[in-house]
Amino acid sequence: MRVLMMVSLMIISTSAHSSNWRGALISKLQTDNRYTNNASFFGEMIGRFDYEDSRRELQLGADVLLRGGNYGFNDRQDFYRLFVQKGFHSLHTTVKLGRFDQADSLGLYTLNGASALYQAENKQFSVELYGGVPQRFDDLVQVKGDALYGIKANLQKTLDWHSDALRMSLDRMDLRLGYQHFDGQDVSRYVPLRDRQTAKAGGDKLAFGLNLSGTLGWSWAQKYQSRLIGTYRADTNNFEDGQFETEIDVNKRTRLRGVYEYYRPDRYANPTFREQFYSQYGFGRQELLRVSAHQRWKELLDYFVGLTYTTRSIGDSGFGMNGGISARYLGQFKSGLEVDHLEVAGDKVSALYLKNEYQVNSRHNLLLSGALRHEQKALYGDNWVKGVEVRWNMMIKNNLLTSLSVNYIWNTRLQDEYLAAFQVTYYFDNFKPKKRND
Repeated sequence: MRVLMMVSLMIISTSAHSSNWRGALISKLQTDNRYTNNASFFGEMIGRFDYEDSRRELQLGADVLLRGGNYGFNDRQDFYRLFVQKGFHSLHTTVKLGRFDQADSLGLYTLNGASALYQAENKQFSVELYGGVPQRFDDLVQVKGDALYGIKANLQKTLDWHSDALRMSLDRMDLRLGYQHFDGQDVSRYVPLRDRQTAKAGGDKLAFGLNLSGTLGWSWAQKYQSRLIGTYRADTNNFEDGQFETEIDVNKRTRLRGVYEYYRPDRYANPTFREQFYSQYGFGRQELLRVSAHQRWKELLDYFVGLTYTTRSIGDSGFGMNGGISARYLGQFKSGLEVDHLEVAGDKVSALYLKNEYQVNSRHNLLLSGALRHEQKALYGDNWVKGVEVRWNMMIKNNLLTSLSVNYIWNTRLQDEYLAAFQVTYYFDNFKPKKRND
């Protein structure tokens, strides 16, 4: 990494034309009790820098990370990103070397390695080769890898297919395929605590995705869009997760949606404040079938109702419903209300979630959320959960922003949870407007 940094500085010093740089300084302080019974403190500072030379098709990126606190795993001083990217216009190829962000079936992580991306001149086809050592810097224990390499391809195609018999057309197709080999430890999927230390993800994964969209000539439907995504483990011959979703527009204001999901959610990830009050959220392998209808009224009011069927590897099957309504007033105030209910065997969960957002002025934004959840569990009986979250965003100057977020969740039978965080972001750049050649 030191060698890469020295090379990057040399390149910058010799590139003064057609170049631009930008950056940010992000500071954050946080306290919560998600991991221990007592208060935990956490602080970090990230210095972000990006440099671009358009004539040379050159890009450099670096994030310096300083982190500390009484989380045992959070003390760290390192480069979160440090890479050089070079484009080769004649080959329609971009090569990246160093430490950079990567996203695929393992989630979002950092890869120490290299990648080469080829993109056709018409932008409709691309293929990427990548390899290296994956790692993470945040507090979600997901990837501990020894080696990782793979290939992924993407095809975007505008079609002109019509069927008079079916009274439908296929206007666009997006196809994604990927192969990946991973050596190391992966707990991004559900792994029982007793097996966590020995869980291995070595083997081969196949990822796929398909999006189709077009028009319908039916009396009750105008447009449709369907999506199929999933991950298949070739070494164990099973699907890790999959989703099939179809949306049909009845008219400009009404939409029907159907979703089937098969997945293994992350047991150790921290769900958002909103997700903690959803009955569909649970540990272990699950299958979900959801249907819903969405309606818009006069650009001011949106509402929906839906039904859910779920079956879980830990527990039985069950039925549920959910619904919600959201409104916008004068473009400054937005309010939303959602209800959620699920019954699985003898367990019942009902929840209510309320969100209000107010744009005070061009510099101040206030978000207030409240939630109420009632659980009837065979394991610990009745439990009432009440939560509140407040978030305030303020722009002090055009390049200086602050954010304060606080949430607290009260439980009658379980331990209360809280989180408070304060963040300051300062942006700096060397923006140069384009000159006209008159």
